[in-house]
Amino acid sequence: MGFASRVRDGRGLALALAAALVACLIAVWGGAATGMATPVRADSGGPAPSLWDRFSTPRSVEWADATGLDSQDMLTAISVEGVYNAAQQPSRLYLLQSPNDSSSLGEVPSSVHVSQLQVPAQQGLLQTLLDRYRGFVKGAVVDDPSNPDTVNLASTMAGLDHAIVIDPSQESMAAAVGIPVVFSFDTSDFTADTPAETYQWGVDNLLARANDHLLVMLPGSVSDDIRDYAIATGAFMFYLTSTDAAEEPVMNTIIQHTPVDTPIMGYIPNEGSDVSDLSSLGHFLNASDFLTNDSFWASLPSPPFLREHTEPAPIAAQPDTVYVAFVVSDGDNAQYMQHQMTEVWQQANLGAVPEGWTVAPGTVDFDPAMLEYFNGRLPRDSELIAGPSGIGYATQTPSSSLTQFGQLSGQIMRRDDIKTADDWESLGDLTQYAQAAGLPSISVDAPLAYERIGNTVVFGQTSGYVDPAQTLFCTVEQQSAGDQAGQPMFLEPLVDGWSITPTDILRIAQQLALAGQAEGLNYVFTTPTQLAQTMDRYYQGKESGLPTANAQSMTGAQVLAEPRQTPSYPSSPVQVTGPNLITNPSGADGTTGWTTAGGTRSADATLSATTYQGQPALLWTDTTTTQPDWIHYYPDVQNGQTYTLSAEVAGSGQVYMDPWNGTTDVYTTPINLTSSFQKLTWTVTIPSDAPTGQTGQAPQLQVRESGAGPVNVYIQDASVQASTPPC
Repeated sequence: MGFASRVRDGRGLALALAAALVACLIAVWGGAATGMATPVRADSGGPAPSLWDRFSTPRSVEWADATGLDSQDMLTAISVEGVYNAAQQPSRLYLLQSPNDSSSLGEVPSSVHVSQLQVPAQQGLLQTLLDRYRGFVKGAVVDDPSNPDTVNLASTMAGLDHAIVIDPSQESMAAAVGIPVVFSFDTSDFTADTPAETYQWGVDNLLARANDHLLVMLPGSVSDDIRDYAIATGAFMFYLTSTDAAEEPVMNTIIQHTPVDTPIMGYIPNEGSDVSDLSSLGHFLNASDFLTNDSFWASLPSPPFLREHTEPAPIAAQPDTVYVAFVVSDGDNAQYMQHQMTEVWQQANLGAVPEGWTVAPGTVDFDPAMLEYFNGRLPRDSELIAGPSGIGYATQTPSSSLTQFGQLSGQIMRRDDIKTADDWESLGDLTQYAQAAGLPSISVDAPLAYERIGNTVVFGQTSGYVDPAQTLFCTVEQQSAGDQAGQPMFLEPLVDGWSITPTDILRIAQQLALAGQAEGLNYVFTTPTQLAQTMDRYYQGKESGLPTANAQSMTGAQVLAEPRQTPSYPSSPVQVTGPNLITNPSGADGTTGWTTAGGTRSADATLSATTYQGQPALLWTDTTTTQPDWIHYYPDVQNGQTYTLSAEVAGSGQVYMDPWNGTTDVYTTPINLTSSFQKLTWTVTIPSDAPTGQTGQAPQLQVRESGAGPVNVYIQDASVQASTPPC
């Protein structure tokens, strides 16, 4: 259904008048103003193409403190910055909007002179900016204060017509310095009310003129941050969600206006749904909503190639040893890198334990000084890895464009000397992605045991976001307590970089080492790439001549030698105290009490009772490879009580146990099945608000497969028993 048929009576004439006015503006200003340079987009050929607009390198930059401006004056000042920096003069403008903006100036190359813009006390910053840069401003676009989304349309128009954004109260200010109003959304001629209607107007009147290889999503209520870069590049700005039936078609029209693998910068309203939607259209998100002054940072030269200090190398995996690689998120978000990650890297104990720090690989082009900062200060025992899902955040890239997405990811990661990608795409697409990217290692955001795809080692993160730090410690310790049968274990926990610090990681590592001493386990801490190399040599049987430690690994004894940190995270052995609440633990009574997930998930699954190695066993087979499936049992547990869940499994394929507590999935480390039984176990406390009964979402013991391939699973000795908390 077209836009005109959805609006109220009388709006068609108003839109026609508005469209005519925009057409007039195009004729007057001719799109790009005469004499103003076009952003430089790096050559798409060669080994590492750029997808982001760049600007010529300046000789100098003037900074000014804008932290005292209110939101409307900030919006106008940011639009001045975007318009002026787009002109690519020998000097550029840089506005301080946060404390990090001041310290970041220290990363400007010495070839670019940095000075402070002099602001007369009697004049104020905004008036100074208007007076100083008036010659580059061709007009003013007035937003509608009652419709915040018009700020994005006004910003889009400002980028296209070299104008500033003002609200009605600032019209006299603009007139006083000779800046005419070239368009106003605050008139009766513009009658769009909803976001869908507002951006449909933008689609009809602005989208065809906008940048055809960059989009920016940002709430209209946000006056600063990445808006200067959006204006400088002439990008179309919008803020819609796929979860709204009226907004989704407009959102998809905007996205599909640009080619596959167009970066969408800023951020989205609903992360899961919106990232799925935009990536299903072949695009990806470069999370960057609070990234400041990028119209300046994108003008600094990008290094052709970066090099990390230490090349990761495998070590020989030892029996009864747990190898742990911490992966720190949310580095795929450039604003996290610019603010939170920068602050964390000033804290104590950075590098005290090896870690993998996720970053946005594309910053080598749209903020090269920032990536060089982290590359140059990287601890020798740590590494940078690519955040989800390589070149950008995508989760549902269609097969038709996944190869290109993987190739782009691999190309830019090689340019950054980044060897591991944090992949959040579907497991069913993993082979295609790995083959296209050609990376040494892929860390998967899903339960997945070791696999090898060509020359790429693939391994699943063994826990998701777990807060606080003590809970992360408990999670890793529980995973370490699995039945190793004297073999090494490999763990890759995800660390919430917003709340867990390097000091927390040191505390966790020290307490794991202490717990290991009591349990007869050794711990070794590595980087993610080294973990992948080490497990690959172990499973390939190619460990001859390898050392048991090197520069990127730390033993438990080494982390205990670091200055001790407090508080510690105490733990004690779990004490099982109650009877088994599973009355049919090995299928002696057929499949009584056990069921498959059902629906399309279990379309290719069968569950039966059989014998295995002379003993009763449940046999679960599933030939599907497109989505996860599971079998489950509802034990008669009580809310608020702690239980230890376990099951012994054998057969072929990969499985793990999910002790669904009624509200959260908490899973064991996935294992590759063999003909011998292996024990999966986990201790969990049932939340006080968990669903009760033995149906629906009530607590369950689940044996699951991740969708990575077919499974043929024998299950014996399943149990759910009351116990003491592990820590």
